[in-house]
Amino acid sequence: GSDYTCFNASEYGALLVVDPEEEFFPEEVVKLYEDIQEGGLSLVIFAEWYNIQVMNKINFFDDNTHSRWSPVTGGANIPALNDLLFPFGIALGDKVVMGDVHLGRRKATYASGTTIIRFPADGLLVFESMQDQVPLITKSGVSNTVSVPVLGLHPGSSKNNGRIAVFGDSTCIDSSHLHTPCFWLLDGLLAFATRNLMDAHMFPHKLWLNKAFAAPNTALPVRRSHDPIPLYSKVVGKIPRCWRRSLWGREGDEGS
Repeated sequence: GSDYTCFNASEYGALLVVDPEEEFFPEEVVKLYEDIQEGGLSLVIFAEWYNIQVMNKINFFDDNTHSRWSPVTGGANIPALNDLLFPFGIALGDKVVMGDVHLGRRKATYASGTTIIRFPADGLLVFESMQDQVPLITKSGVSNTVSVPVLGLHPGSSKNNGRIAVFGDSTCIDSSHLHTPCFWLLDGLLAFATRNLMDAHMFPHKLWLNKAFAAPNTALPVRRSHDPIPLYSKVVGKIPRCWRRSLWGREGDEGS
């Protein structure tokens, strides 16, 4: 398919990014920043976990190839997502947490998500008590309960800006894990993104930030020193290309 440099953002109200594992072209990051800041496109992200210790621990021996396999990236490619979110003062961390998110009278399961470690002023942050899964998975200690931000909303700084919503886990909208689906949350975030509508019970005024948030003593997640993503990526070492669908249903280069 085509990358994000190829679509006309003026024809859309919001871009939904769920559990991305690929890198972004630098041109995509620049274009989406301009689309959101100047064109009014909103952005809704459902992320996933990312932790190098956990990735190194989760491996298995493949009988077919007679080699040991490990994940190419985490549940989502958080370093790439942070590249996309950096211009907006938003960043995700490398904790792997589990618990429930309570919004008004409703509850969303947070199965293996990340946390928000940076968020700009005049936004809204939802904190929840979560179980830190990293010590359990890596067998490096005892898991403890931490209070961390898992959902953030930002309305933009001017009328020309799009709105941004970030939720740190995608399990509850994943068809493979629909034990407790949270499509009601997806509906709520899209209503915020596209129409600036907010349920006061889900998002009370007390959650709004007076100043920018930064988690103390928390560095940005990094890519692995021997990152395997370039071996499989359709972005790394490539250039952006737009594709068009022909009358016969086949895709071809837009320039051809």
